[in-house]
Amino acid sequence: MHAETIIQTGHCSVYIEAYSKRTPGPGGWAVCIYEEGKEPRELSGGYQKTTYNRLQIISLIKALQALQKGCTVDIYSRSEYVCNAIAKRWLSLWEQTNWMNREKQPIKNRDLWQIMVSLVPNFTITMHFVKVPTVESSRCELLAKEGSNGNQLEIDNAYPGGDGSSLRSHKKLNDNAETVTIHTDGSCLGNPGPGGWACVIQRNGEKPIELSGGFRKTTNNRMEILSVIEALSALDTPSYVELFSDSQYVCNAIEKRWLKSWLRNNWMTAARKPVKNQDLWRRLNELLESHSVSFFWLRGHAGQKQNERCDALAKAQAERSDLPVDEGFLEA
Repeated sequence: MHAETIIQTGHCSVYIEAYSKRTPGPGGWAVCIYEEGKEPRELSGGYQKTTYNRLQIISLIKALQALQKGCTVDIYSRSEYVCNAIAKRWLSLWEQTNWMNREKQPIKNRDLWQIMVSLVPNFTITMHFVKVPTVESSRCELLAKEGSNGNQLEIDNAYPGGDGSSLRSHKKLNDNAETVTIHTDGSCLGNPGPGGWACVIQRNGEKPIELSGGFRKTTNNRMEILSVIEALSALDTPSYVELFSDSQYVCNAIEKRWLKSWLRNNWMTAARKPVKNQDLWRRLNELLESHSVSFFWLRGHAGQKQNERCDALAKAQAERSDLPVDEGFLEA
């Protein structure tokens, strides 16, 4: 897939690989990067329970995240699934069809493919399907095998369902519950300082809804949380929600069960200090009880369309001169 308006900054060859003795099951991913005039770089990791296809996609995501934007990349993979998604422009088609296949079923692993969408335009990519093992691909395979046997394998929270159900609470809603995609972002001009929040809500087949607001003095973290609160508050009925945020603070609070721990410990941290932004976390916790929400972290300022739109809306709000007072911040 060739992106337009890219400033060329060099060329590199990348080998990606995945290993899983059984699928689903424990598995590893690996990346070998060969850049002109530089020492080779090797990256690897693993997950406790996932699938071979997810590991192949993850390996490509890790590779692109490790590269300088604008470079020309030859990517070598033994996965026809991954090669075809890029070379045959399946990825672009899936995005255009709101991540549904020809049978009107959700694309599998779309949580990962949606991350890929934000990365691919930053490079000029040529995919190469590896039929016969090479020294480089064999090295990559060895690293992936080692990654699958690590002592600290990560949890692939998105594996259950394989269709983007990352951190979903698996709450059973009524049969008429719709699936909604939400992107959120927060911005702060100084921290603390004037801040803004924004969200883009997308229902199947409908025009996106954009919401935003701001406060004269607040923090970036408060705006990140509030953007999620406002988005969920805008939903009229219980819904399956796929929520994308570039805030690790917000995503980790759910993914790593910080919020559940804070509730159990009467809003005290592990260090026995009061949890910051309690007023907002309490509101968010109540909203999460009404919906089945999946949180996905994505890298900010990486060209993902909806994330960039949220960023622009939030910044515009932060720059306003008539912003109200954030009472919660003043009480913190």
